[in-house]
Amino acid sequence: MTAVRSVLLPRTIAINVVLLIALLLAIEIGARVFVRISRGTATAGLQERTLNLEYERFVMFGPEWDRRLAEPPADGVPTVMLVGGSTAQGFAPEILERALTPRFGRMRVVNAAFGGYNVRQEAVVAALWGGRLKPAALVSLDGQNDAIPMHLEGQHSLTVVARGLGASRPMVLQAFVAFKQPLAADERAFTTYAHSEPVMRSLSDRAAAGLTSLATHDDATFLDARAAFNGIDESIFADDVHFRTSRGYEVGARAIASALPDDAMASARGAGRQ
Repeated sequence: MTAVRSVLLPRTIAINVVLLIALLLAIEIGARVFVRISRGTATAGLQERTLNLEYERFVMFGPEWDRRLAEPPADGVPTVMLVGGSTAQGFAPEILERALTPRFGRMRVVNAAFGGYNVRQEAVVAALWGGRLKPAALVSLDGQNDAIPMHLEGQHSLTVVARGLGASRPMVLQAFVAFKQPLAADERAFTTYAHSEPVMRSLSDRAAAGLTSLATHDDATFLDARAAFNGIDESIFADDVHFRTSRGYEVGARAIASALPDDAMASARGAGRQ
C-alpha cells in the first residue's frame, strides 16, 4: 500500500498542476476573447495605469518637469507651450510646429501635457515652468478630466498665467468621438461608453458654451475641436477621446493653426522676449 501511495502521489500532484495551468489558461483566453468582443482594440486608460506612481511635487505626478522643461536655446525661435491631459500628451511637437510654420514662421512647441492631469494641474505646470519657456502662446487642449465649473475656472487661471508671461491664449476643447460624422467601422464598434453618450454630449455642449463666453470675457481664443473631424471617413479615434494614429493630431494641428489670430505670436518678437 505504501508503495502504491508513493507512486500515486506524484502522479496526482502532476495531474492537479496540469489541470490548474489549463484552468488558468482557459480563464486568460476567455477574458481576452471577452475584452476583444466587448471593447475591440481600444486602449483607453492603459497609458495612465501607473502614472500616479511617479510622484512630482506640486502636480502630484509627472515626468520630472524640472528636467524636461528646460529653458529653450536663445535662438529667437518663438515657443508654444502646450498643456493638457492624455490626449494632449500624445501630441508630437513637430506636428503642431509644421502646422504653425506657414502662418507664423519657424516655431518651437514644448509639450507640457501629461495623462490624467486636470486643469488645475495644468495651471500649476504653466505657472511654475512657463517662466523658463517664455512662450509666445500658451495652448490648452483638454475638456474631459474636469467638472465644468472647475474647468472654466482653471481655464481663466491659465489665461491669467499667460497674460503674466506675455503670451497669447488659445483654449482648445478636445474632440469627442460622438461628434464625428461619419464614424468609421471600428469607431462605431467602440461601445464601452455608449450608455453615457447622451449625458456626455450635453456636458460637452455646455462646456463649449461656457468656453465661448469665457473667451470673450478674457480676450482669449477658443477652438471647439469637436467639429474638426467631420467629413473624414477614415478611422481617427481609438476610443472616445484618444486618437488611433498621428492622423488625428495632424487634423487637430491644422485646426489650431487656422483658429489663431494673425498676431498670436507677435509678442515673441518684441523687446521683452529677448
